[in-house]
Amino acid sequence: MCHFLQGQRIRTRAAAWIDGRSAAETEGDLLFTAYGLSGTAVLDVSTEISIALHREKKTRAEIKLDLLPEMSPEALTAELARRLAAGWETGDLVSGLLPEKFGNIVAGWVPAEIKNPDTIAAALSAALKDKRLAVHGTRGWNEAEFTSGGVDASEIEPERLESKWTSGLFFAGEILDVQGPRGGYNLSWAWASGVLAGRGAAAGPRGKETEIRSGLS
Repeated sequence: MCHFLQGQRIRTRAAAWIDGRSAAETEGDLLFTAYGLSGTAVLDVSTEISIALHREKKTRAEIKLDLLPEMSPEALTAELARRLAAGWETGDLVSGLLPEKFGNIVAGWVPAEIKNPDTIAAALSAALKDKRLAVHGTRGWNEAEFTSGGVDASEIEPERLESKWTSGLFFAGEILDVQGPRGGYNLSWAWASGVLAGRGAAAGPRGKETEIRSGLS
């Protein structure tokens, strides 16, 4: 499916499912690629999946896709039933609803053993509104948008980003266990924390700074 649709981008609702339970959900762009799925919607729910697969060693992770989020299940079922009753070919059933490339894909989802148009419409609507794809892995470190985990922020002085345990040791960016959603938040944190840690380091270790301030007072 992904190979056939590679390069195709649509608006979708995506959810990460871990061990049969919803872990995150969002709406955005879905991009089909030669290796699988990408796009903003997939990136926005990838954190939970990546942690489940790589850190927690889970083996059951899925992406749940609503390929037509702008239509309710009832409206989609009714439209598909109308088209079937009018004698539309299976390859044309989603014409005007999804890009042309989807025609052959969706045709393969029509149950051959079912002849009743209403039953076919209901089954096809369910497949379009709740398409599940198993996740076998991520693109890895080199293509990650940002990392998850790091030094516990509770062990860092927030005003200087200096270690509470080791004077003169400063942290910034993704080495700290701080992360935000996609949209520039992680870049903003990287720059802001770098400036803050740099200023703290320039002022000297915590003990030396205290001595300087005491002298000035």
